[in-house]
Amino acid sequence: MGGKLATAYAGLMQEMWCSSSGRCAPIDLKKTLGTKISRFSGYGQQDSQELVNYMLDLLHEDLNEITKKPYTELSEEPDRPDAVVANEFWDAFIARNKSIIIDLLYG
Repeated sequence: MGGKLATAYAGLMQEMWCSSSGRCAPIDLKKTLGTKISRFSGYGQQDSQELVNYMLDLLHEDLNEITKKPYTELSEEPDRPDAVVANEFWDAFIARNKSIIIDLLYG
């Protein structure tokens, strides 16, 4: 999204923490999210968990520091210990994804 969602989110956070009015509405954030995901473009009721998942995924993509994502081929050798397979998958994931969303919310 070219940083648009991250900017809208930052604006909402600033308004929430610095505003003296005691209230704020996430209009810009919702409008920006609605441009990418049409189901959030209107004013109908939406599932909040779904909204958070989409927003975090798009924020991650906006903030991802890795622009040239390497291709990694994962081994399909049978009978490997789960810890080895898990580490291999995690290393491949980290090679393609680096953002504050990954640092704070993935494990």
